[in-house]
Amino acid sequence: MLLRSVRWFPSPAGGEWVAVITSGVNLVIDGVDPAGPLDISADRLVIWTRGQGQPDLEGNAAQSADTPLELYMEGNVVFRQGQRVVEAVSMFYDVPRSSGVITGATMLTPVDNYSGLVRLRADVIRQVDRSRFVAQQTGLTSSRLGVPTWEFRSRELEFTDEQVPLPGPFGQPAIDPATGEPAVEHQQYITSRGNTVNLGGVPVLWWPVLSTNAKKPTFYINNVQLKNDQIFGTQVLTSWDA
Repeated sequence: MLLRSVRWFPSPAGGEWVAVITSGVNLVIDGVDPAGPLDISADRLVIWTRGQGQPDLEGNAAQSADTPLELYMEGNVVFRQGQRVVEAVSMFYDVPRSSGVITGATMLTPVDNYSGLVRLRADVIRQVDRSRFVAQQTGLTSSRLGVPTWEFRSRELEFTDEQVPLPGPFGQPAIDPATGEPAVEHQQYITSRGNTVNLGGVPVLWWPVLSTNAKKPTFYINNVQLKNDQIFGTQVLTSWDA
């Protein structure tokens, strides 16, 4: 963080502080969420908090976990926690409550039984708490292309991604050797309304309401098989999840 660009504005009544950072910032907040530290970067950042003295952004003095701390970020926002990465145009975040509002959002999160990341795009995402998100006008896909080959689109989608720390030896949290951060298990569920499955931008399936475990690899079709024999000819056999 470029501390020379930080300007603190105390409230006239005392006890409240506002900081404005306008030249790019990388902020790390640790010790608040059991899922791991928050790593935030943005072009511009506004910080609001309470305290008798001016807050210390150099990490020399710890702040109580229940002290109010609210952040507003805009411009190339990247928000990381554990294996979850959120990229956004702008974002408001209440740190102790683990809630906020994200606009122009793209969220990358891992899913069990899949080697890549799932990408959730939305005009607006509300983070209700540390594990539950409600998004408007969304697209969900495992494709990393700018224009995905397939996409699950919804008018409204609720995504629950609870990161449960894994136990390690001697009662300590397990550590992910790839990242050095605490290892977590993801328990993910999706409930959505006004759904379509698009292939190449063309809707091919529609469903009014859907609720599913995100660990399942498909939403509608469990299995597809193509056969050809001398009795029935060419056949397409499908197994559907109603």
